[in-house]
Amino acid sequence: MTMITITTIGYGEVVDLSNSPIGRLYTVFLALAGIALATYTISSVIAVFVDGRINKTYKYLQTMNTIAELDSHFIICGLGRIGSSIAAEMALTNRPFVVIERDAERVKTAHKEHPQWLIIDGEAADDEALTKAGILRCAGVFAATNDDNTNLVISLSAKQLNPKARVVSMCKDSSYINKITKAGADKVISPYHIGGLRMASEMVRPTVTSFLDDMLRDNGVNYRFEEFAIPLRFIGRTVADLNINAFEYSNFLALRTSAGMAIYKPGPGYVFQEGDVFIVITNPQERQLIEQLFGE
Repeated sequence: MTMITITTIGYGEVVDLSNSPIGRLYTVFLALAGIALATYTISSVIAVFVDGRINKTYKYLQTMNTIAELDSHFIICGLGRIGSSIAAEMALTNRPFVVIERDAERVKTAHKEHPQWLIIDGEAADDEALTKAGILRCAGVFAATNDDNTNLVISLSAKQLNPKARVVSMCKDSSYINKITKAGADKVISPYHIGGLRMASEMVRPTVTSFLDDMLRDNGVNYRFEEFAIPLRFIGRTVADLNINAFEYSNFLALRTSAGMAIYKPGPGYVFQEGDVFIVITNPQERQLIEQLFGE
């Protein structure tokens, strides 16, 4: 009767077992085993859901804490073919970035394949999602969704929240280019136009195209064309003052002045003017050193 009570079964002996101690022992065993099995099953099922929610909540908080520490990072809106390529390039060149994607399957796949990526599950056109991604502190925003209307709204929202952020938007329909530009995008890219130019280059200058492809695909070196704005403290000083020869794996190719004029391979005596931008081919390691030089 004690076992019947503590196992919460709460029934009497339908069959009289007063003269059968073995029967009563069997009943006790059955009661304990049944309750234990039921408890284990229920707790296991609950644990699956609870652990899943706890892990999901922990990962979300960890992601948000990491994003809160970012500054001058990039926000990629959309994780389709274009967005995924942008994210891969950012990761390959050691640039901090945050992805906003509303498709749960894409988010799940990206988390599995790239656990180090910072991904927010949300609608990139919403101010709330952009704010979570650190729009107020970011250096730039990629509007790379598959919908031109959404890219237009993202461009508008991003510029309103952070006018200093550079916005680059994708546009599939050429009739939307002017609209997205007026909405605030600094640059609008048509993948079909770029694809056409690439095919033409492949036909008439295959060696140059192959060289650029090899440079982009070489994961061991990761050479890229980079640009560096000349800081105000270097205005009036010369190229020689930069000691660019100290950067063994970098090639300072050209300067673009504020007037838009290109100066190729400026000599050591060139005097920097306000608005000058250096165009350099370098790797991620020396890029960071050059950024430190210009940012000191």
